[in-house]
Amino acid sequence: MKNGFTRKLVWYGIGAVLFLSLMSAGYYAFVPLNGIYEVNESRDLSFLTQTFTRDLYWLTTASSHDAAYMVKHHAKSKEPQDEGKLVIKVGYERNKPVGFVAYYMENFYTGKVLFLDVHPDFRAQRWGYKLLDYAVKKLIQQGALKVELITRVNNSSARSLYTKYGFKETGRDEEFVNYEFRPS
Repeated sequence: MKNGFTRKLVWYGIGAVLFLSLMSAGYYAFVPLNGIYEVNESRDLSFLTQTFTRDLYWLTTASSHDAAYMVKHHAKSKEPQDEGKLVIKVGYERNKPVGFVAYYMENFYTGKVLFLDVHPDFRAQRWGYKLLDYAVKKLIQQGALKVELITRVNNSSARSLYTKYGFKETGRDEEFVNYEFRPS
């Protein structure tokens, strides 16, 4: 009798462990993405490609941009020395990508925010600030004594965001404004 009882107890224990494992795996598989995440090529490439198609004028002076190359190689350009240096983070709200930021260390004391874009449906919801803040803090953690970025003169919402964050204008021409942030 003791042997049969032990056998049942073991099987009940195995069943309970399997049940709990499946339940927790199911839970985590369906928890919505909320927050800022490392870019995932299979999950985010379509969103980034659409973003560059929609907002190319605001993001770059290039007539086209290869988002797939940027994501796959974590590179700001196709120059070999740039591979692996670009960090790309994507903001999510209830499993929907809302925007992204791409940044890198230019040298041991200067960080650069290369791209910052928020989908039109999520603008005016502080996603630009959240993504910018994330990038700036990470660059400072990596040793940046200053963070630089550039935007178009006519991008008033971006310029307002950068100024409110604490960036100072360091130069401009007819098309672009240069900004710099130095942590205190």
